[in-house]
Amino acid sequence: MGPEDIEAIEEVLALKYGKKSVFTLLLIAAFAFSLFGLIPKDDIATAPGARAAGMGGAFAAIADDFSSYYYNPAGLVLINRANLSVCFDSVFKGSQSDPGIVYVQPLQDDSSFGLAYYKDTYASSKFSDDMFYISYAAYLDEKKTYSLGANLKHLSTSASGYNAYGKAGSMDIGVMVFPDILEKKIRFGFLAQDMDAVMIWNNGLRQRIPLLFKMGTSYSFDKTAVVDMDVDIIQSDAGRDHSRTGVHMGGEKWFLNKDIGNFGVRGGFYWREAVQQNAKYGFGVSYGREDFVVDYVFIPDWENFGDTHKINISWFIAGMDRHTVKSEEKSPGVIAEKTEANAPAPAATASERFKYMEPVLSQKYLSTARGSLYGHVDITLSGRPVDMTGLDWVFDIVDPKGMVIKETKGNGTVPDIFSWAGDDNSGAAVKDGDYIARITINKDGSMIWQKVKVVTVDATPPSFSAELDPKVFAPVKGSRVNELSVAIKTDFSDIKAWTLSIKDSSGGVIRKMSGDGFTDKLSWGGKDALGAAVKDGSYQAEISMEDYAGNSYTAAESFKVDTYISKFTVNINTKIFKPGKENVEIGPNFVEPGKIKSWDLQITDKNNKAVRSFDNRPLKAKSAVWDGTDENNVTVRAGSVYKYRLVIHQKNGITNYAEGLIETDLPEFKDAGIQLTLAAIDFEAGDKTIPAGAYLSLDQACEAVKKYAKDYYLYIKAAANDTGTADENMKLSMDRALAVKDYLVTTRGLNEDNIYIIGYGDGEYADRAVKDKVLKAGKRVEVELLTK
Repeated sequence: MGPEDIEAIEEVLALKYGKKSVFTLLLIAAFAFSLFGLIPKDDIATAPGARAAGMGGAFAAIADDFSSYYYNPAGLVLINRANLSVCFDSVFKGSQSDPGIVYVQPLQDDSSFGLAYYKDTYASSKFSDDMFYISYAAYLDEKKTYSLGANLKHLSTSASGYNAYGKAGSMDIGVMVFPDILEKKIRFGFLAQDMDAVMIWNNGLRQRIPLLFKMGTSYSFDKTAVVDMDVDIIQSDAGRDHSRTGVHMGGEKWFLNKDIGNFGVRGGFYWREAVQQNAKYGFGVSYGREDFVVDYVFIPDWENFGDTHKINISWFIAGMDRHTVKSEEKSPGVIAEKTEANAPAPAATASERFKYMEPVLSQKYLSTARGSLYGHVDITLSGRPVDMTGLDWVFDIVDPKGMVIKETKGNGTVPDIFSWAGDDNSGAAVKDGDYIARITINKDGSMIWQKVKVVTVDATPPSFSAELDPKVFAPVKGSRVNELSVAIKTDFSDIKAWTLSIKDSSGGVIRKMSGDGFTDKLSWGGKDALGAAVKDGSYQAEISMEDYAGNSYTAAESFKVDTYISKFTVNINTKIFKPGKENVEIGPNFVEPGKIKSWDLQITDKNNKAVRSFDNRPLKAKSAVWDGTDENNVTVRAGSVYKYRLVIHQKNGITNYAEGLIETDLPEFKDAGIQLTLAAIDFEAGDKTIPAGAYLSLDQACEAVKKYAKDYYLYIKAAANDTGTADENMKLSMDRALAVKDYLVTTRGLNEDNIYIIGYGDGEYADRAVKDKVLKAGKRVEVELLTK
């Protein structure tokens, strides 16, 4: 808030409230600006929920406790038991205190409803804030892949002893996604908080509350361990034209014990740009039993020399859970879902005892194949009452046709674990398919509890085909194919993990890569486990795929690593020729022709524009002949320079090349009436820069051409006998000729169409009649005028 803003507000307030109230109201406005503009939203020190704060605020894709109304209201659907939670936060050693109460009620139709009230008070301020939330969430589809949640909330702030207060209505929208991959271990969460929210003060001020957008993902290793990462953006800070990004990361681990209770530990990290303090850490613990859970978090704050403590207690209300009891999955046409409503009426005490008991699968899949990793499934009863004596139980397996194929009965004490090895009553292995594992508990001939789980029997390995491309490749710089690609095709979709092993000729594994899920393409860059490039030789790529039942399938393909780079020379019959009358023959001479696949010849002009190409020349083609025409059979310009590029394609995928210059000879000017040398420039040895003393003669030559010549040619003839090879001297002479031409055209404004150049080098590539003159010229460039 700048001085001009304060002056404007002061003028309005003075008119409305009188000058005596201006100072007080300005303080209130400034505090409100600070509250909604400068303090970052979703700071783990001030956000509700000890468990979420202990994970660094990384909760948008977890959101399965009472604080989900704040982090992602779509997570309310994950709460299956009604609960009442009370909370208290002490921020920075009591400088801010936040008590609150939250009630969540699951509904029968896979939806949930919640109410929340929070109050903020400040030790050094007369201000206090009240926040009231009404929340609702529901699944959007029968498969429970998506859920949607929303908050309607009322925010207010006031100052004790002053007639000043502000109010705002707001709305939050949250979405959660539970994709059917990796056994639903991955979740995604999205939140838009305070959509179009404005705080309206009784003094007429209107202040926009920053919009917070959050997106997160979580991964559950099992039912007791999870990690989460959230990224959020605060679009603006009370009207400021910039956004702030925040990152939250955290995880937790639970230790479950039905006798002494459940213990949880967690840790997290929070960072937001452009605020003080940028980073915070949270450390939390929990203790819970069947009917309650206590969460605590400690957040150290070094910059403010204080600490934050949060504690909340949640009570789960008996008889107020989601009434519909469903199996985790159901195979169509096999068995109907059992509910407490349609089951035989048990005694009320028995119903209460077994209300929270659930069958838990060790894994959903099993394989009857010999040597399988998952040869049986264990079904453990979680939430099991301590005393289960005097009961009758039945454990049976129902096949896809609805027939009971295996049954085990007992009485007295119900076992902790039931196991099935994929066999029927005769001991024979069953066929692949979905089966129902059903546990029924009876008392005095009446069923008091029954639950079912779907178990998938799969003894078929996930076969696939693997294709390597290329079979010979070179993982080095300059290679067109420096990576081995493995394309995988399969009709199986239940792939749990893959492994790619690279083996050398002796069968030793030099590199191993693995990953979760199915992938249709793998690659290898030619380096071993230590990051060193492998040697040339024969190798084998071994690919393995494993399904969820533990069946695996392996395919292997051989390939070669060949990093050979071709050695060759360029055969060329001439480097200066007359286009339309003479030809240039260019071809490679290979040291090891057996390793060559093909070669190309490319001709380009001085601007690297393509003039003529000879592609895919076979090894037996010794040369390509260029007659001085372009792709349209138009003769190229005389007195110009062209570049050839000989490209060699090797069998191992490496591309090698060689480059050089070709010149078209000066045109014949038959009707020349005047032929004289306008300027002669001697260059320094090895230098292509025009000497400073030569510009005067070049300027005089230009003036003479502009004044007297009409139909004319300018020939720029360059020589170079500097130390070096014939090719180096030829290039140096051409560079000198181009330097002179560029000055005459660019600086002095002569017509480029009338100027022709040629670089003779040391005369090695010139004909006999010219060679003697070149030798005498030494390092000279001559500008010759021809006119009628």
